[in-house]
Amino acid sequence: MGKKNRNREILNILHSNNQEQIVNFVKEKELIQTTPPLCANKNCKGFGTKQMSFSPRKSHKDQYNWRCMTCLTYKSIRTNSFFEDFKLTIAQVLLLIYNWCKQTPHDTVAEEVVCDRAVVGTCYKRLRKKCAKINQNSKITLGGEGRQVEIDESLFVRVKHHKGKDLRRQQVWVFGLYERPLEEQKILKKKGRCLFSTNSRAS
Repeated sequence: MGKKNRNREILNILHSNNQEQIVNFVKEKELIQTTPPLCANKNCKGFGTKQMSFSPRKSHKDQYNWRCMTCLTYKSIRTNSFFEDFKLTIAQVLLLIYNWCKQTPHDTVAEEVVCDRAVVGTCYKRLRKKCAKINQNSKITLGGEGRQVEIDESLFVRVKHHKGKDLRRQQVWVFGLYERPLEEQKILKKKGRCLFSTNSRAS
């Protein structure tokens, strides 16, 4: 399936209002916990041993929960996931992620998703942090005999005519390295005399 067709399929799911389809999608992509958690109710006979069941719960906005069939307590399917700290629906959060990947402006996304602009900013910031953490833990080696690496640089927080509020912000040089045969890239951020590196695989 082509990339455009796949994107169209994802958007159709997110705009479908079919919660079962949406929840199945995030489970398939392992964006939420897929293995049954153990009951955490200390008053339950199955505490720490009884696996909870994935069950429908129409009264909840996600319409699904983990449930202990012994003590009948519930646990959110969002626990320990990116969705946990958002009051938006799962579909809305997924749309924020989708638009972040497309670098859609905050105002446009807020209008499309029907949420506050500040929520868009919070989501975008958390996505950047998660990607940075993943990149820092990646171990990608670029270059070597017979390999071609392209290098470019960019200055962030550069102001025109040396005026404006951004003068108070620290300027950061970012160096990008791209190896075409492996389609991998490496970003180096220079902060003062210290050089930090983050790695990522190009899409």
